[in-house]
Amino acid sequence: MIPRRHLARVVGSLDETPAVVILGPRQIGKTTLARQVAAAAPGSVYLDLEDPGHAARLADPACYLARRLPDQRLWAVEIKRGAVRKTSKGFELAANDLGVADRFVVHSGDDAYPLSERATAMPLDGMMTRLAQAE
Repeated sequence: MIPRRHLARVVGSLDETPAVVILGPRQIGKTTLARQVAAAAPGSVYLDLEDPGHAARLADPACYLARRLPDQRLWAVEIKRGAVRKTSKGFELAANDLGVADRFVVHSGDDAYPLSERATAMPLDGMMTRLAQAE
């Protein structure tokens, strides 16, 4: 098998974030890389959404992902480019439908602050720290 030069980078990314998506044109080795990552990173899961069995696992993504999180809690995360004053209506509707208690809005600033009783705004590095603490 041909060694993949991005293997260490992707496995390292899994130390910083709970999910990694591998995108690219056909026939460049995405599936091979993903399988190598799954074998190299303890606790990782390989999902091929073209496989009907794998896709079925995500028919109810909230349920599947809740089972996979260590504390069984779901988080809702909205990404904003600029200043944050409130969550979007669609974000709130989706979080309510999924029963999400922990809601975060990642913004480009430096400060973390409450947006509401259930939502907190924070910079990207704060979100990454929070994700690492949840593991």
